[in-house]
Amino acid sequence: MSRKYDIQMTSFSPEGRLKKIENVLHLINREKSLIAIKTKEGILLAVEKEITFKLNQDSRYSDDIFLIDNHIFCATTGIKSDIPTLINYARLQSQVHKQIYQTPIPIENLVNILCDIKQKFTQFTGKRIYKLSLIITGWDDSSGFQLFHTDPSGNYSSWQAIAVGRDNALNQDILNQEVNNEIDLQKAIGITAKIFCKKFFSSNLFQLVDLIVIRKDGINNTIYYRFNPKEIKYLYKKIIEV
Repeated sequence: MSRKYDIQMTSFSPEGRLKKIENVLHLINREKSLIAIKTKEGILLAVEKEITFKLNQDSRYSDDIFLIDNHIFCATTGIKSDIPTLINYARLQSQVHKQIYQTPIPIENLVNILCDIKQKFTQFTGKRIYKLSLIITGWDDSSGFQLFHTDPSGNYSSWQAIAVGRDNALNQDILNQEVNNEIDLQKAIGITAKIFCKKFFSSNLFQLVDLIVIRKDGINNTIYYRFNPKEIKYLYKKIIEV
């Protein structure tokens, strides 16, 4: 039986789209919400936590936000089994660059390396593409604070504020209205807390959100702070009082 066009996984449709890429993008739009905001003082990362077991306890380490190098962080949403491969590869490439050039890798260089790998896996029938969206962020000497989003196709883009995962269109609309070039970390935290409060309508927000701030200290080191449950509870109370 004749076909109008080839239906292999690596073939383009008449509209110029790869079906497997579209399927993965739909999957990611149903995964955990992720919000990132770049301010003049630093960067805020917020990821929805999924409590899959009743007896699952809160961890002091994040399951979705990772340290790549001293100046680079990565937040993920998508299929968890793909996370270790890309994170470990990013860490390896960062150290290889440091060993060769004796300087930390620029953030956009690392983003390019990761996107090359992700794009290659869309070209082969026998390969499964990475079902992950990554937010790669941090600070370097050349460009200061940076915030990049990469999708499973290998495309990447630079943002001031972005929402990925469930309800990303609604969350992005809020960010577009609230975020501007003069925003500071305190206001960014308030906007993010407000988004998640509307999403969950729950006083147990501390169990449902991972909140991390990345900034520079007094001696120009890149540092991060993860909000503890008491602080997130306080944010929730401040929001509902407004």
